[in-house]
Amino acid sequence: MLPALFRRLVVGLPNEVEGVAKVTTEQYGVLAYVMDRGSVPMGEVAVARNVALNTATSLVDRLVAAGLVERRGDADDRRIVRVVLTARGETLMERLRAVRRAAMRGMLDDLSDDEIDRVLAAMPALARLAGFRPSGGGVGAGTTGLGASSG
Repeated sequence: MLPALFRRLVVGLPNEVEGVAKVTTEQYGVLAYVMDRGSVPMGEVAVARNVALNTATSLVDRLVAAGLVERRGDADDRRIVRVVLTARGETLMERLRAVRRAAMRGMLDDLSDDEIDRVLAAMPALARLAGFRPSGGGVGAGTTGLGASSG
């Protein structure tokens, strides 16, 4: 039940804003991860998204082609390829996160205050189930697009 529920919630979130590239859910995940960290080694992208390195490379290839990220060498280790957002990628993510926050607020408007309290009370347990580690930014801060720093 939970996987279907989460899929339905995620599918309900916008993945495009007018005048800017449309991205898939997986691409959004990569963009959000890179945006929250600034510069990420390609191998870390693969681990964070729980995909094979060649899958992460393909995702990044499409984002590079769309002008949303670029690859850079690592100053300390030439074997490492780092992924960084371009200005266009940052603009897209800022706008997408704002649109997604608004969409989530709209979904929450359909719930009673008691239902919202129960959802919030369940968030720490759901975060642990999803493998999120506790952080100072709150449950999944910056990973869902709901935080002020997601996706």
